Amino acid sequence: MLARRVPGGMTIPLKPASKPVAEILDVLIEGLTEPGQAKKVDNTGGAFMPVHVECVGRNEHGVVFSVAHYFEAQGDLVSDPEMELLHDKTGAWLPMSITMALGSKRSLVFGENCTVLVNEREYRSQLRFLSVWVRNIKQQQGV
Repeated sequence: MLARRVPGGMTIPLKPASKPVAEILDVLIEGLTEPGQAKKVDNTGGAFMPVHVECVGRNEHGVVFSVAHYFEAQGDLVSDPEMELLHDKTGAWLPMSITMALGSKRSLVFGENCTVLVNEREYRSQLRFLSVWVRNIKQQQGV
């Protein structure tokens, strides 16, 4: 589990996504084991935006996935939102970044020698957003 370092050298584990959210994300990534693999989940016949899930890569902490909704604007696909999530080696889900139509924010940055920089305020914000968004996806897509 990733942790943040506090003064005095102590580390405190980052709070991962809740168990219900993790269970939904586990369903969404089923079958995606290698970087570059992707799928679209569309169980609504167009009533709601499909969910696009991609295995983006691996690092020393786990596997990185992208989960996104896309819309078309002037012929271009625009993600709104897209989240990068780390599925760590313990099975926990941690938000890394969020991209909306008007910009993006990163909560975790991986550095050299397995270091991780954490924007704690942004991390908590993304964790709250992820919880609401993934529960909506479950309800809308029936996953």
